[in-house]
Amino acid sequence: MKNTPPILRLERIAFGYLEDMPVLREISLTLATGALTAILGPNGGGKTTLLHVLLGWLKPRSGALLVNDRSLASFSHRERSRLLGLVPQSEFIPFEFTLLEYVLLGRAPYLGPLEMPGGRDVDEARRALARVGLTSLSERPVTHMSGGERQLAMIARALAQQPAILLLDEPTSHLDLANRRRVRDVLRQLVADGITVVCTTHDPALAADMADALILMRAGEIVAAGPIENTLTSEKLSATYDLPVKARRVEGEWLITS
Repeated sequence: MKNTPPILRLERIAFGYLEDMPVLREISLTLATGALTAILGPNGGGKTTLLHVLLGWLKPRSGALLVNDRSLASFSHRERSRLLGLVPQSEFIPFEFTLLEYVLLGRAPYLGPLEMPGGRDVDEARRALARVGLTSLSERPVTHMSGGERQLAMIARALAQQPAILLLDEPTSHLDLANRRRVRDVLRQLVADGITVVCTTHDPALAADMADALILMRAGEIVAAGPIENTLTSEKLSATYDLPVKARRVEGEWLITS
């Protein structure tokens, strides 16, 4: 990973939807700038909740969340929307947007009330489509696209926000092997271009394949965090999933078995 200061810092963050049911338990973390960090753990471990706290959608009960050493709470909604982009697991699209129209929705943080996108916005949307390899489909209705194409379309819409940090929730959970690799390659290129990427996953093999760093979570707590070489171990994965897991390299590739 690049030797640069962390872009995100969490200091003893706690959160719960109900008073007596904590979901995040005093989490302290730093997230590296210009790296791909995977938040890995079983379902129900608090991964998606942590993403929503990072976005500012959920307010922690206690602790501090700093972006470039500035409290996220001090950012306006528009500032947060320009800084942080989210790609959800899936999204219901009720209208027959063309792909270009859909990606232009990501330009909302740069537009005034009732303002229509202009030439610069269209240019940014087309640039985002090019980054995910969908330029040729710009006039196709999003509802007529394959699952892999729609996942890339959601990434493009988030990129149209020009975020410094891109957050993705289980970005390959519904994709076949070919589209998983396609999404992985796009994310790796975004990191090479200087965007900080954070994604959740419950799949250790996927995290091993694409991440620079790992955050291992279980029951709202951090089991381990750091460079992938230090965190992707049999002992730490077994503690995360509460079952025997073996992690080893075979001819340069990670092999994860349980």
